[in-house]
Amino acid sequence: MVPDGRCHGAQRARGSAAAQGARRGAFDRVNGQRRVALSAVDSTSGDNVAWQWQAPSTDDVVTDIATDGRGTAYFGSYNWEGFNPRFEGRGAVRIDDGSTVWMDGCYGDTQSVAVAAGVVYAASHTHACAALEAIPEDGSIDYQRLTAETTEATGRSPRDVNHVSAGDPVPELLPWLPNTNGGPQDSPWKNGPWAIDANSEYVVVGGEFTTVNGEPQQSLTRFAARSVPEAVDNGPQVPFRAPQVSRDRSTGDVSIEWRGTWDAQNSSIRYEVMRVGTPEPIHAVTRESWPWQIPTMRFTDTNPPAGDTEYWIRAVDSDGAAIGSPQGSTGW
Repeated sequence: MVPDGRCHGAQRARGSAAAQGARRGAFDRVNGQRRVALSAVDSTSGDNVAWQWQAPSTDDVVTDIATDGRGTAYFGSYNWEGFNPRFEGRGAVRIDDGSTVWMDGCYGDTQSVAVAAGVVYAASHTHACAALEAIPEDGSIDYQRLTAETTEATGRSPRDVNHVSAGDPVPELLPWLPNTNGGPQDSPWKNGPWAIDANSEYVVVGGEFTTVNGEPQQSLTRFAARSVPEAVDNGPQVPFRAPQVSRDRSTGDVSIEWRGTWDAQNSSIRYEVMRVGTPEPIHAVTRESWPWQIPTMRFTDTNPPAGDTEYWIRAVDSDGAAIGSPQGSTGW
């Protein structure tokens, strides 16, 4: 469900106000002037026009560009040398003058971008988005190959990272986290998704992947918006382990501790503590949960029944998608 390769040629996105178009590719000069990877020319004469944005490295290549029809160009890039700083994530600039709207500062080559309904979708292998405080390289997640970000800047980078400085405008990473694998083992690239397109109802993805969300699906897939009747929830994820349960021998109280899960289409999950034999939750708490930010929670049942008592946790997202954990027992 979706939220409410090196290019030697050039692609154009025309601005709505000015008669000029943005062009992207692997170039380092336009009409004899030094301009790297992204620039703009007059739509009629082809002459260079004023342009502020500069790629942080001459090894940067802008792979794709899309526009919202309101004068902003959104683009993705990769860097083929791997030195810092380098532009591999996504960015947005004004087409009329090349001024920066935002840069996300993420690492991981971006193959394709698409814009729909206020969201920038990307096909990439995103990682290390410290400017967004997301997708850290701490072992909690590998590459996130499909992402969604807001078209507008919603915050400021908390630190200097890559080509983004502390205080620079950044978009919000949205809780839309489907994923693919990188493709066949004999692929020289293993980039997974290579192309993405979107409208208000669907996101369509093509590439060399052979799985989507861990299930067999080769080369082409789509995701539907909540408003589409056949949309399938991709809610709380497994594994979701049994809670640790222990009884205090002096008071009889039962302590329940559990590690949460994450959700592929919502950033918040309601966790309900269920006691076997009691139909309604005995406790509920809502926490923000991401693959790289999974909370640990605790609750004390001060009115448990005597004897061996079992508990389990139900995780429910705002779409109503739910999963339950295995049961944990006091043992006596």
